[in-house]
Amino acid sequence: MRLTLAAFALAGLSACVDPLAIDPTTGIELMKGMGSASVSADGSRSFRYVLPPQAGTDKAHHQAMIAQWAASADGCPKGYTIAKVEVVQGATVYSGPCR
Repeated sequence: MRLTLAAFALAGLSACVDPLAIDPTTGIELMKGMGSASVSADGSRSFRYVLPPQAGTDKAHHQAMIAQWAASADGCPKGYTIAKVEVVQGATVYSGPCR
């Protein structure tokens, strides 16, 4: 829930910024998503990754962003499976189990 709220806040904030007045690095940062992994009581690990509307709809770009995040120790370093994709107020939310 917090990730979704953060994604919406990011989307709202970026709407107030003139895209021609920002440097390219900032533009790239706005296209990155936010991920979180959680561990259930039985020890299984799952993830959620939220991409803002600025990230577009390119699945290859989305999967590259998820893979980069998942490789970290806080992500799914042993791999993951995308089990669900949904769009919530323009943000694309990926979720599934970690390996």
